Amino acid sequence: MDPDGLLADPAYDLGVVLRDWCPELLAGDAAALARSYCALLAARSGVAATAIWEWGFLERVSTGLYVLDFGAEELGRPYLDTAELLA
Repeated sequence: MDPDGLLADPAYDLGVVLRDWCPELLAGDAAALARSYCALLAARSGVAATAIWEWGFLERVSTGLYVLDFGAEELGRPYLDTAELLA
C-alpha cells in the first residue's frame, strides 16, 4: 500500500502496480497480459479486477502525460503507447 499514507480506494494502489510494465506489455499481447495481472491481483487481494484495470489504465495515461510534460519523451511515450494498446 501507499507508503505516504494516501487514503484511497484499494484498487487504486493495485492499479499503480500495473503502471510500470511497459516493456512486457509492448513485447506481446498487451491486453491479455494486463488482464492476467489484474486477475492475479484481484484473486490475491479480493478487490475487483475491473476496478484494478481502470485505475491501472488511468495511472498509465496520467503518468505518460506527466512525464511528457517534463519533456522526457523517451520515458513517457511507452506509457501512452501501452495505454493505446489497452484501450
